[in-house]
Amino acid sequence: IYQSYETRLNVYPDELNARTASPLLVHFGTLFSILKKLNYSDVQLITYIEKFDVLFKKKSSENGINVTKRFEDEKCDQIADELVLNNSTKAVYMNSFHNFERCLFEAFQKKNITQKFQWISEHTNKYITSYNYDGFESIADGLIAINANYPETVNKSFVNYFENLRPENNRRNEWFKNFWQIHFGCGIQGNRNYLTKCSKSQKLEWSNNLNLAVVSVFNAVYSFAIAFKNAWKEKCGGNGLICESLRSMDSKTFFEDYVLKVQFFGSK
Repeated sequence: IYQSYETRLNVYPDELNARTASPLLVHFGTLFSILKKLNYSDVQLITYIEKFDVLFKKKSSENGINVTKRFEDEKCDQIADELVLNNSTKAVYMNSFHNFERCLFEAFQKKNITQKFQWISEHTNKYITSYNYDGFESIADGLIAINANYPETVNKSFVNYFENLRPENNRRNEWFKNFWQIHFGCGIQGNRNYLTKCSKSQKLEWSNNLNLAVVSVFNAVYSFAIAFKNAWKEKCGGNGLICESLRSMDSKTFFEDYVLKVQFFGSK
């Protein structure tokens, strides 16, 4: 598994965080099903996200999948060399940006590597259905892509809120004015870096081509809010401020006894 991030990160301080925050974990079942269907019992792991490999190896073991080797290096050329050295394990899962895949395939091409691997790649933008592998077709041949299935629509109230945002009514976001000027190519309040002046007729428009992963954020916020309200009612009687019993509740109890028990079917 190659986790594509710009720097070395420590994003999984504990298993509860990983179970809550990582979209990859949602697709573990899909990954393991693919490996079993193709009769692969081994997979190569390449990651530089600290502590991720521990959880992945645990889940893999539970599903009868063996992680034969783990690599930390994020350089395409070095990853290519390491994969070849461990070429008895043909399955390689990539959770990455498309540009990393091209970088890795380019390294294979430059090194004239002829060994074949079963690439399994996860992409989170549902609306990107094809990727450019021009020049690397023989290397990418047989690649399986897993696309995240986000809802088709978002909360209508958010769309209305989004489309009515303007620099004059969104003062709490100090970067919004700069975003507006760049987006519309116009200047605000005498900004001479732009040839045209922003007008009141300009309006943001929501498009389904936007990354709908934002829907998952909405649903997560709603779910945590409902869990907190349920805990508040149970521990504090639903009256007054936050009581000491709720304030002293540890994160594990809140997660397992309340968050996981929320019955919520989406904000849309």
